[in-house]
Amino acid sequence: MRRVQRAAFEVGAAISGGVAHPFQRWNEQRIYPKERYVESERKYGYLAKLFTVFGMHVHIGAGSADEAVRLCAPLFVALSSNSPCWQGEVSGFCSSRSNLVGAFPMSGIQPHELRSWQDFRAYFDRLAGFGIVNSIKDFYWDVRPKPEYGTIELRVLDTPLKPVYAAALACYARELCLEFAAQPGQWPSNGSRELYAWSRFNAARDGVEGSWIDPETGVPVPIAQVIRADLARLARRSVDPGFGEACTVIEALIQDGGQAGWLRSHLASGGGMNDLARVASELFDSDS
Repeated sequence: MRRVQRAAFEVGAAISGGVAHPFQRWNEQRIYPKERYVESERKYGYLAKLFTVFGMHVHIGAGSADEAVRLCAPLFVALSSNSPCWQGEVSGFCSSRSNLVGAFPMSGIQPHELRSWQDFRAYFDRLAGFGIVNSIKDFYWDVRPKPEYGTIELRVLDTPLKPVYAAALACYARELCLEFAAQPGQWPSNGSRELYAWSRFNAARDGVEGSWIDPETGVPVPIAQVIRADLARLARRSVDPGFGEACTVIEALIQDGGQAGWLRSHLASGGGMNDLARVASELFDSDS
């Protein structure tokens, strides 16, 4: 991290975390001359340039291909949200990035009926036969299997403002997967795609101050309450010596509206978009 910061300083730039530059314009973006990106622009048009955002992916090793399909379930939008601004405007969302993903046809969640690796392969082959997908990368699901790595890939997180937040969130995701992997044969509650979409929308709009509808009971629950209950339960079973520190970091992320809340407070105090970029770079480098 320090080497990257020094290299940036030498050319008059600063490094920051975060998911969306506060005042870049999509129409000014250029497509990098790589075959997949050029093909994306041909296929998706202006959406390819709109998608100039930076997400954090967490890969968690799975014991088998079938187990990878079973584990595709967690939601981390609220806890990582830090993109309250988009195209130079306050978006009204804690995570403006999350809305952009939904514009792509293969976004959302893995279909509930896929219960094995063979199911997934048959599904992929059918869509490939229609020319809808060419590779696993064409699925913009919130969580998806990553066969070449032997992992499941959690893809919903805004890139955190500090590296320590990234480590803590990855630790939390891993513990959730370990807990679920220890329950062979169990599947997450199906709920519905509509219920999931609404909870995801709330998480993107309101961040850690939002609510989540429990698919088992249908009862709305504050997101911060769900996170704290998760951490307390996982701490009782975790054997990871760093999990306690991760819990402390995550508790800090819940305070004062989380990362999006901190950036919003800066804007409310009179700071501008340029200042917001500076604040993000200072947070990246700070120890507090």
